[in-house]
This record gives sequence, C-alpha cells and structure tokens, in this order.
Amino acid sequence: MDTIRALFVGDIQIEKTTDYPFLDSVLAKEFSLCDVCCCNLEGPCVDETSWHPEKKVGPSVKQGKNVASTLRSSGFNMVSLANNHIMDYGRDALLHTIKEFGDFHRIGIYNPELHSNYVIIEKAGISVSFLAAGEVAFGCIQNSKTGFNYW
Repeated sequence: MDTIRALFVGDIQIEKTTDYPFLDSVLAKEFSLCDVCCCNLEGPCVDETSWHPEKKVGPSVKQGKNVASTLRSSGFNMVSLANNHIMDYGRDALLHTIKEFGDFHRIGIYNPELHSNYVIIEKAGISVSFLAAGEVAFGCIQNSKTGFNYW
C-alpha cells in the first residue's frame, strides 16, 4: 500500500548554529524515511544587527541567520509560520524569512496575491493537504483577521 509519511515537530528556535548535528542519528534516520518533515518556526530569521523587534507584549523571538540551512540538512522540508512570534520583527523580517525558506513548503501565512495558505503533497495517487492556523495574538499584523499571519 502506498503511503505518505509525515513527521511534525513543535516549536523550533535556533538563535546560533554550531558544528554539532542538530539531530542524533536515530532521529535523522526517522526523518529520512518521511515524505514531509515539518516544524513550527517560532520566530523570523534575522541577524542581530539589522533587525529590531516590534513594540509588543511578551518576548521577541528570532532565529539565527543559518537556521534554514540547519533545518534543510536535518531533513526538514516544510515549515509552519502560523504562530505568535513570526511577526515579532515586522513584515520585512517575515518576507526575509520566506525568502530564506524558499525551497521549503511554507504553511500558515496568507497573502491572497502572493502566497497560498496551504500545501498539497501528492504521491502515488494520494493527495494530502497541509494547513497551519493560529489564534489572533500579539504576533499577528491585522487583529481583525483570524487564522493566518496576513502580510
């Protein structure tokens, strides 16, 4: 029987990368067997000098500049951007993050002119749609809209 194997990981925040592998060998083997490996990218990719956090309630969360490479080499191929920290550094930081993850499937963001809010994976006659949504929180740009980070 044909299958689509998907693995989902919760919040990922990597501010600094190292030379050490991100995953141990047991997890890396599991990731290699999957068609989809998705994580929640808890914050945009910014470097320390060029970006400044938005004024908001709560902490401002960010990723280091090499996080896309680290996640790619670990087997991830999809990221969810539907969370309360993706807009912590503003719209331009989100756009930069989308560019950094250009070869990944990206879910949980929505702009009707530029980006769909879901991804469909097809394999051997099987189609699966992936969608990520979040509550309206202090990380969303338009509080009158629910479910996605509108930009």
